[in-house]
Amino acid sequence: MGGRPSEIEAEIEANIEVVSTLLDVAQRGEERAFATAVVLPVDAYGDEYRWFDDLGWRAITLETNAFLSVADDAGFKETAIAGYDRFHTIAAAAVAYHL
Repeated sequence: MGGRPSEIEAEIEANIEVVSTLLDVAQRGEERAFATAVVLPVDAYGDEYRWFDDLGWRAITLETNAFLSVADDAGFKETAIAGYDRFHTIAAAAVAYHL
C-alpha cells in the first residue's frame, strides 16, 4: 500500500493457539488465557452476537450467553471460558487491530 516493509519479521505461529490450550490455562485461572475481546468462529452464531469484549465496546448479549449456556449475568471471563469449551477443537488467533 505504498509503505515501507517492516524490518521486523512477524512470527505468525506465536499468535495462534489451539483453543483447548486456552481453555486449560483459563480453568487454572491464568490471566494470559484472556484477550481483550473474543470473536466466535464465522457461522457459529449470528454476526451481531459473535464479538464480545472486556472493555464495554461490545457488551455480552443475552443471546450470546444463551448460545454459550452461561447465566444471563455472566461476566467476560466466564463467557470466554464457555466459548473456549464449545470451540475447543479449533485454533484461535491473537490479533491487534488499531485505528
